[in-house]
Amino acid sequence: MTKETLYKLLGELDEQDIQKAWQSRQGEKSRWVTWGGLAACVCFLFVGSFFFLSRPSDFSSMLERENADTLAYLTSLPVGGWTAQYEQVQISGDKLESYVGEEYYVAPAGIWYLPEGVTNRKYLIRREADGALTLWKFTSFEMKAGETYTYADVLSVIYGVDSAEDIVQITTSPFKANMTPEGIAIQNEIGTHTYTDRETISQIYEIVKDIVCYGAGEEYPEDDTRFSYSFSTEKKDKLTSGESTYGTRGIRIEFTDGTVLDSWKYSALSGSFFEYGGIFTQPLEAKDVEALNRIFQIQ
Repeated sequence: MTKETLYKLLGELDEQDIQKAWQSRQGEKSRWVTWGGLAACVCFLFVGSFFFLSRPSDFSSMLERENADTLAYLTSLPVGGWTAQYEQVQISGDKLESYVGEEYYVAPAGIWYLPEGVTNRKYLIRREADGALTLWKFTSFEMKAGETYTYADVLSVIYGVDSAEDIVQITTSPFKANMTPEGIAIQNEIGTHTYTDRETISQIYEIVKDIVCYGAGEEYPEDDTRFSYSFSTEKKDKLTSGESTYGTRGIRIEFTDGTVLDSWKYSALSGSFFEYGGIFTQPLEAKDVEALNRIFQIQ
């Protein structure tokens, strides 16, 4: 098409038609801009919602997601009239920033805080002198030679639990120290059991609250031959034989505020409780051992 022909065609177009065509084109462009902006907003909301939802809603949810292990670092601080030992939890300080709650204690090494929304003292957050945040978990009360405390003290001072009504449920699981094929078979045979009826929870609480506990580091030889059962053997290494797996239960207690205590372990062989870190209790009375054995189905 020549330039002259093009001019001729354009000259034959009505100016009003050209204006309508231009307005129509602008409308299409405007609609594209509108829908494009809306799509961008939707995308922004989606991405924002993803990041918001991916952030744990509370401190407990964050811990469950992190599955944090403890480190070999211990410290002590006053808690409710006692000197409590805490061990450091392996977790990034950046992940703790959003969960720093009420100030709890000021020490030369740093400032201690309760986690946001938490009233018990199982976990404490410490802001170091350089501003870094570290997380600490209660292990035991610090005792001088010959001193003891009871599990009622732990429940009340650390967890704010003063009666069986503060307990939602108690779960027992087989001891997992023996991970041989035989040990795993025994674990599967025992299974996990959860107790929610008030009578059973009250019975367990009344027994454990009066248990006398030795602090970490005390030398208390556990007598694993005190009681014998249908699964008992004459083997010296009871862990390898599977006897400890049959006769030991891990205890998990959930409280009304959602906090969980999962450090206690019950041995039917010695008729006592123990915790990792060298924490043992005095032997229970035979009647209490028999009562726990009936509940935990240890025969």
